[in-house]
Amino acid sequence: MPQGTYILITSDGYRVTPLNDYGSLFDGYTPDMSKYLNTDKVVEAFGECRVFKTEAEVIEVARAISKAYQETEDGILVMTDYRKYSFQELKDGKASKSSD
Repeated sequence: MPQGTYILITSDGYRVTPLNDYGSLFDGYTPDMSKYLNTDKVVEAFGECRVFKTEAEVIEVARAISKAYQETEDGILVMTDYRKYSFQELKDGKASKSSD
């Protein structure tokens, strides 16, 4: 059973996936966990996902996924750290985390 349903926002679209181990996306921990996102793990988790063009589309799918797994611990979470970069830039290691 997944821990939650996660949405990744990049400049080229929205991706959504259920994840069993959200903690594996991080290299460490601080209150601002985004500083420790492991981009290789993010790419692995979202790389095969369908790309949605609108927020409304991805939210609808995220809700359907979340309903399919009624006992998720985290619900639906949105990851905005790479919203200024394309998924390809993320894959190529050219993206840095957003600060705003």
